[in-house]
Amino acid sequence: MDAVSIVMSFMIVFFANACGVEVSFGMLAVVLLSNTLLSIGTPGVPGGAIASFAALASIAGLPTGIMGVYISVNTLCDMGATCCNVLGDLACSVAMERTAHPAARRAK
Repeated sequence: MDAVSIVMSFMIVFFANACGVEVSFGMLAVVLLSNTLLSIGTPGVPGGAIASFAALASIAGLPTGIMGVYISVNTLCDMGATCCNVLGDLACSVAMERTAHPAARRAK
């Protein structure tokens, strides 16, 4: 969920600036820490980050109406982020298979 986490951080800052909410360094640190913790528990499925963004928007003090805009933009961004996450999972799986089972590869 790293790609989604990065995109959500940028969107929180963008929506905060668009809504006139002040983005202080302290708020940014809290949003980044919360986003890191939320990305661990968010399922890696398309649209899974919507609930996480709702929590982040509440933490950042954004109005609830921003969720409609986020959901419409998230549909486009989520396709690329999900692709990035799946490719990362596949690369890690191949690397683990090659390092954990080298004898099984030679037997084939």
